[in-house]
This record gives sequence, C-alpha cells and structure tokens, in this order.
Amino acid sequence: ASVGMRAAIFDDKNRIFLVRHSYINGWYLPGGGVERKEAPKDALVREMLEEAQMRVCGMADLFGFYLNDRAITPDYIALYVIRNWEWATVTGDRPSGRSEDGEICEADFFEVAHLPDDVSPATRRRIHEICNGKDPAQFW
Repeated sequence: ASVGMRAAIFDDKNRIFLVRHSYINGWYLPGGGVERKEAPKDALVREMLEEAQMRVCGMADLFGFYLNDRAITPDYIALYVIRNWEWATVTGDRPSGRSEDGEICEADFFEVAHLPDDVSPATRRRIHEICNGKDPAQFW
C-alpha cells in the first residue's frame, strides 16, 4: 500500500485552489505521495511548495483519511484543509501557476459553486464534504 496526501486550500474569499497536471486531464486538489520516512504533514509542506508554491502558516487540519482501492496497490490518502497560508515566492506575489518541474501546467482559485466542468469526480466529492459539513467518506 502507498500513502498520499491532498490539500484543500482556501483563500480569504473561500475559493478553493486546484491544479492541472501535465500528465492527466482535469483539475485536482494539490498533493502527492508521502515518501519513505516522511510524515504526512511533512509531505504536505513539501507538496504545497512544489505544486502550489505556497507555505503553510500555522496548523493544517486533517479532514479525513481515505482509501483509494481502484488501483492495483491500495492507496491511503490524508486530506488536509488549509486556510492559513502565504505565497512562497521571494516577493510574496502570486506565482505563474506552473511548477518548475513541469508537473503543474495550470493552477488557480475557484468559487466552490462554480468549479470547472472537468474537476475530477473525487475532487468534487471532497470539496462537497468539506464545504457542506459532511462526514468524510471512507473511499476516495
């Protein structure tokens, strides 16, 4: 089994931050795999810098822990909600939305009521759970 994490990042207008990867269609919550000997929160900090160019300020709240059993190897996913963050650029300005390694080709904030049509179904379900006070599902 593998362990991953995702971040539901909200801005001060309660918009959600989503990314588009270069290798798969659709919009997703930023995140990735937890590396060997890495705690999920450390992976969260690393992935936010890599994929979103953001830095967590204060606490990140663990919203749910999910099983994605659709792959050959089961994948466990920790979902964190982050409302206190800052841009990690030298100037503190919003970056271009593209990651240096080319993994992220687009990133932006979206109104929860007006998500892009091609948001992944699982991402849409997680946003619905968070924003509507639903208990986290067991499966991603």
